[in-house]
Amino acid sequence: MKIICSCYGYRENEIFQEILDTGISSILINIETAYNLGLCSCKTKNPSKHCCLPEVRLVAENAMIERLEIIKTAILTLELHGVNIERLSQKAKELFDF
Repeated sequence: MKIICSCYGYRENEIFQEILDTGISSILINIETAYNLGLCSCKTKNPSKHCCLPEVRLVAENAMIERLEIIKTAILTLELHGVNIERLSQKAKELFDF
């Protein structure tokens, strides 16, 4: 899989898989922290000469969308097997009521 962060050698699939597995990305947090501290070398290390953060954020967003789709499928499967999902539905409404 392609390297998405030339400064630190992070790969796109590492970000994606971490979010699928845990729901968060320590890689995104690490890159943002390094960027905010001025520790990135995008202009010299990245072939595009641009910061990777927009692309890293997009990968993280896509991974979270896939994770939500997996959760939706799991809930529908539970319902198919006779599990009352009303509590799950209520909790989801509470959790996502931004």
